[in-house]
Amino acid sequence: TYRLIAALKQHPLIVHVTPGATFPVDHIDVNDRVLAAGLYQAFYDSQLIPLLPAIIEQIEQRNDATFEAMASALLASIGAIRQSLNVAVECHDAMALMSVEQIHTANAAFPQGADAFVEDESWPAYCAAWNPNVAAAKEIAPTVSAIPTLLLVGDFDPVAPPAYAQRARSTLSASTILELSSASHGGKSLLPCVAETELAFLANPSLPVDLHCARNFARTTFVTEFL
Repeated sequence: TYRLIAALKQHPLIVHVTPGATFPVDHIDVNDRVLAAGLYQAFYDSQLIPLLPAIIEQIEQRNDATFEAMASALLASIGAIRQSLNVAVECHDAMALMSVEQIHTANAAFPQGADAFVEDESWPAYCAAWNPNVAAAKEIAPTVSAIPTLLLVGDFDPVAPPAYAQRARSTLSASTILELSSASHGGKSLLPCVAETELAFLANPSLPVDLHCARNFARTTFVTEFL
């Protein structure tokens, strides 16, 4: 994956696609940033995650159909988001905790992907122009509580990973983490057994949470050699 990202930085691909209502262009210029963003976005889809190794193989083999399908899926998911609201909230909350230097340091910790995400370092300036107001310290302080709390998380969530739930639990003394295997952001949260666990918790929050539902999820089986 890192080798492919580096190669596309040096030699971007022009991938010809079929124009349509969702994707009204006849080609895509795929460089390292486009591929990295596409793979990141793919982690939001629990059904797509097992196929990622095969997708990467097909991209490396320059399979245009793979690019086209991935681009269409990416646009469909991004199109469902109110971008202005998303940016307003992110700028208000995240920029109270973040600087260009911190973003640069975080990127530098993963040098194989740092170049692909270097544009993240423009966020502080972007937010200053878009929404210069940032959250006050009390708004972003960790919640300290002994109220029973159920923390639901997917092990492949790209934006709120299990580590975040662990951090939240450190100040929520009566909390329990329900980690769903092979799940993404919100993925599997509406499955019957998960809903039953949530309803049981809401009905009797003082009782121990039954975690059998999470334990019954199979680990991800990744697909390779797709064709």
